[in-house]
Amino acid sequence: TQAHVKLGWDRLYLNKWGHRFTTRSKLSQVDKTVAADYIIPGKHPLNDEYRIAMNYADDEFQDKPSTLYSLSVSETHKVKNWHRILTLRYLSEKFKDLDYVNESSHFLLPSIELIKTKNNNNLTSPKPTDGYRLKLLLRGGINPLLSDKSFAQATFEGKWLKQLSPIDTLITRTELGVTAPENLEDLPLSIRFFAGGDQSI
Repeated sequence: TQAHVKLGWDRLYLNKWGHRFTTRSKLSQVDKTVAADYIIPGKHPLNDEYRIAMNYADDEFQDKPSTLYSLSVSETHKVKNWHRILTLRYLSEKFKDLDYVNESSHFLLPSIELIKTKNNNNLTSPKPTDGYRLKLLLRGGINPLLSDKSFAQATFEGKWLKQLSPIDTLITRTELGVTAPENLEDLPLSIRFFAGGDQSI
């Protein structure tokens, strides 16, 4: 990102009900982001919460500029060993397509996310040496329900680590995704799949 500055602010106790507020921003020579979250504890505050999130990002995807605004509401609830996150997100994005033509899109994106994490992290060993993390995300949009196009998308992420010696740890990671229909020209850049980056080979 070249030279950049990050700034964040967390208010962990807003009122007697335990509401929280967080905001974070990043300014660099190639991208700009501003995000804010208002968090309301659920029935079991350690695992359940409600979240209102706002986000602005001015970024690039494979040298294609993109500016997006989004507003979302979500509910996180623990179901057995899984965290289930239900989200309704409105996305407005301006970008340049493959032919560098200016495009704009608007989507209302309902989604469900399932996350499972298991490791040997504890108070005596805060850094896990053995464990895994699974994440499944299903989302889509329906035209004309505040979406420019109907589509469905599924992604799966998996990560596994194992400490082999005091100085060696094996870490494996995989990410799979599929979008239907396959023609992505009408979808904003932030929804498409791109290879590359510091977390990809």
